[in-house]
Amino acid sequence: MAGSELRSFLQEMLPPHLVPTSWVALERLPLTPTEIGIIAPKTVTVVAGGKSETVSTTVPTVADLLADETPVARPVLRAHERPVFSSDGGLQKLLLSRPPLRQLEVYEGTFDVGGSTGPEAYAHDNAQELFYVLTGHIELSIASETLILGPRDSVEYLSSVPHRAVNIGATTAQVMWITSHFTPPIDTNPLNAPPAHQTKD
Repeated sequence: MAGSELRSFLQEMLPPHLVPTSWVALERLPLTPTEIGIIAPKTVTVVAGGKSETVSTTVPTVADLLADETPVARPVLRAHERPVFSSDGGLQKLLLSRPPLRQLEVYEGTFDVGGSTGPEAYAHDNAQELFYVLTGHIELSIASETLILGPRDSVEYLSSVPHRAVNIGATTAQVMWITSHFTPPIDTNPLNAPPAHQTKD
């Protein structure tokens, strides 16, 4: 099909501002990272709580955009791309699941001695959440119930129920949050989470 014919066809299907003005003929579409070349991560600056932070985001390949089926795995989230959240309460959280968030949201957290998720219990989203202690000892409040968790202890609860975690041990504590959303969260960008949940450095 000649360029003029293709343009006429697209003019019938698309609004004027979406009709291409030039064309490049390819024998076939590039489908692998090697064929399209390495795409450098895009960086954006996020401002939260008066602080700014540069965050890397991965640009999808042509193959990702044109795939007929859902890929069996999402791209690797490299350590240097991983968003890190810190709070004034002595808690640092690393996002382990790749943004944009879907049904699964996973964090690794490190509590300083006496560190907590905040002065008050908080609730968020409508999801099933699993709290798992890797090291140390955590006091976890869920509604009116208070639990003491040690290494390899875990508990499940609804994230819509107010909850709060505090490190009551004599050393730093490491934990994991594994959240399974019943439907993808309304806001799939974890950088927009409310301050009670996390604050971007």
